[in-house]
Amino acid sequence: MHFIDYFKALKDRELTCLYDSMPVYESLRRQGFRNLVAFDRFDFSIEKPCFAIISLYETHDKLKVLWDTSRAYVSHIAVAKFDNSIASIDYALERMLAVDAAKAIHYRNQVYEAFSVSDIVHIQRGATDVRCTLGDELEIANCDLELSGGWFYSIAEWFEASVVNMESERSSFSLAGTLEFDGLIYLANNPELKKKCHKDADRLLQLVSQGKNLVTFENNKLVSLIAGGQDETACLQRMFERDRREMSATEFAFGCVEHDAIQWNINSLLNESTYGMHIGIGMGQQAPHIDFIAKGLSFDNCTQAS
Repeated sequence: MHFIDYFKALKDRELTCLYDSMPVYESLRRQGFRNLVAFDRFDFSIEKPCFAIISLYETHDKLKVLWDTSRAYVSHIAVAKFDNSIASIDYALERMLAVDAAKAIHYRNQVYEAFSVSDIVHIQRGATDVRCTLGDELEIANCDLELSGGWFYSIAEWFEASVVNMESERSSFSLAGTLEFDGLIYLANNPELKKKCHKDADRLLQLVSQGKNLVTFENNKLVSLIAGGQDETACLQRMFERDRREMSATEFAFGCVEHDAIQWNINSLLNESTYGMHIGIGMGQQAPHIDFIAKGLSFDNCTQAS
């Protein structure tokens, strides 16, 4: 199933939507969805498109068990890993339903094509001066347009062009320079990590939402963080001291959606799809994955070396 067809059916409220808690059920109802099924009651053996809001870690664990065996076409937003409050769920759905998918996909394809023929991406604006050296082989999150059964897609994958360092510290790219950014989001892949990191991470998120934010990288490692005008480098160092990558950059990406009225004080996955650039650190296991998001930084304005 092609993503554009899938997303049109989603926006038209024609898809089956899966919920795992009453707040998710109520939010979906408020957004006009009527074909709602409890996650545990859905038959994943049927070739059927559906959309899921995952608000509980237990549900996400169940989803992973179904990997490769499901025949359903499934995309989801895993708010459990970010902020699973009612306000956050409502905000994520509102963001998602306002997306111009065809426009976002067109821009994403352009960026991926440019990535494939570039050795260096250099972007400058104001205090931002970032140089990204790309490797010979690039690891990317998702460039597909066809949904496959047995594969569970994060809905935001279609709304960003993302290069990641998963295999090793610099397997796809290496960064140097300073990014002036507008907001951040953070992800915890397990409840133990979320419990451990949420206090510091939430404080950073609120500081960043006030403005005056700079993050600096040397040799692909974060060396300085200014959040809300304050030096918060030591706070990050404490959060990442047990992460095997420490504060190395793990993601370099461009968001593809022109969102209106972004609420940077909400830890929402949809914020990273904001038209602009973001840089991520962390793997989300021993320490969170954090994205620093700078709106309005267009790939078209980058200097590229082929």
